[in-house]
Amino acid sequence: MKHVSNLHMKTIKNIKRNPFAQYSAEEELDALKEYYYEQQYYQELVDLAKEGVSRFVLGQRGQGKSATIYHLFDDLQRNKILPVLITRYDNIPENNNENYFLYSIIQGITFGIAKELYVNKKLRSKLNKSQKTEIAILIEAFYDQQHADEFLRCSKGIATKRRKNALKRIWNVFLKKPVNSLISAGVQVSVQLIQSYAGVTPDFSIVGHEYFEGFKIEEFQNVSREKLVSWPTERLIKIIHNMQAIAEKLGHESIVILFDKIDEVKDISTDINKVAEFIFDLLSDTDLLYTNKLSIVMSLWSEIKKALNQKGVRFDKFKEIDIRWRNEELAALINKRLTYFSIDKSNSVSFQSLLPNKDDQTKILKIADGSPRSLITLLSYIINEESETNDIVSFSSSAIYNGCLAYCKKFDYYSQQPVRTGKNSDIINWINRLLRMKLTSFSIRQYSDFFKVSNLKTAQRHINDLIKYNLVKDSLYPASDGTTLYEVVDPRINYLIVNGIVDL
Repeated sequence: MKHVSNLHMKTIKNIKRNPFAQYSAEEELDALKEYYYEQQYYQELVDLAKEGVSRFVLGQRGQGKSATIYHLFDDLQRNKILPVLITRYDNIPENNNENYFLYSIIQGITFGIAKELYVNKKLRSKLNKSQKTEIAILIEAFYDQQHADEFLRCSKGIATKRRKNALKRIWNVFLKKPVNSLISAGVQVSVQLIQSYAGVTPDFSIVGHEYFEGFKIEEFQNVSREKLVSWPTERLIKIIHNMQAIAEKLGHESIVILFDKIDEVKDISTDINKVAEFIFDLLSDTDLLYTNKLSIVMSLWSEIKKALNQKGVRFDKFKEIDIRWRNEELAALINKRLTYFSIDKSNSVSFQSLLPNKDDQTKILKIADGSPRSLITLLSYIINEESETNDIVSFSSSAIYNGCLAYCKKFDYYSQQPVRTGKNSDIINWINRLLRMKLTSFSIRQYSDFFKVSNLKTAQRHINDLIKYNLVKDSLYPASDGTTLYEVVDPRINYLIVNGIVDL
């Protein structure tokens, strides 16, 4: 869900532009470098990744997993580490897919090294002819248009004029060829440009590595991904080992493979068992996980850990870091963000200045439920409820009340659920049941009386469904009749109940 506030007439005093308009890491990558807030676990994550220790970054949706991955990528680049960010999982099968992941890893390392050889031409002298040939051939074999475009976009100092002239010269060479050849040449042009920029040229008179044996150059120019993923897994891992050695020769202490949004793959994202199956082969390959000076950092939805445990993923090698946010950390994150957007930074706007009442601060942090994305989104709803003004100093009580209600009613509750089931088990129906009861805690007798469920076993089955959806949990205290008391878990639903809302 995306909420866009109508803020052209609603601005905060001393703020240059709306600080709550964007709340996705992908939407604000450049600014993220300026106001990312490092939680207490973060330096440990950096140090372990540099040392080749793999990690899971676990959290709920919206808790900042992607922001952490992107910030970590930038940090590692500055610390003699070669980071490789993988966010694309197109056409990877749901299972028996390790070689597809290895393909993506090799592709990322290859283009990362190629970009570095272009940016810093002095590094080329560190490689022998065999290693340069290896990189050139891997550029041929693992080329795709998106990586080529990313290479050209991210490499520093690319001379646009030089690139245009190179394209023109190569185009003229192929100008008189048939149309089909031109299409093929168009793909080959980008490969040649990248090899040229990186200063590497394929020389098949040099074998150098066993996985090139028996191949002709034209096979690598046209080899498909399906052909490469059909290779033995050991051969692909051998390529990774060799690329790690090349990276080390270029001055990198290690390689870190960063996987983000792997639990948001289409068709499996809401099924934790399918996500666990999707990544199991990769995570169970000890030959890869114990590669010297190579580590994997993977951001995952918290609920997936249990499924991976049940499948036997070794958490002794792949330990987890849970990025839950404390309320004081959320407030500090907002303050850092507001300082960035403030015109007068010596007297910057703060979370406390926008919400001078401590009860309002506590309420809003509670509704945000430990999620930076939720807090930023909630604040965008609040400012949208303000009367039209261009000089907001602090939020009014009515804007806070109405903004909180609107946010809680429009929240995407589906996004927090590990499984979507049929119509009879629709989560919105269950939430509306809780709202109609108007109770933030209840016993099985209260539930059955309210909904006129005469059979207590049926009532208990309903409550078990509410527990499965993490909407209620057992209270530490019993009901007045000694039976179990169930309390509503989600603070957004609690807020709606307390304020008399009976339907989403």
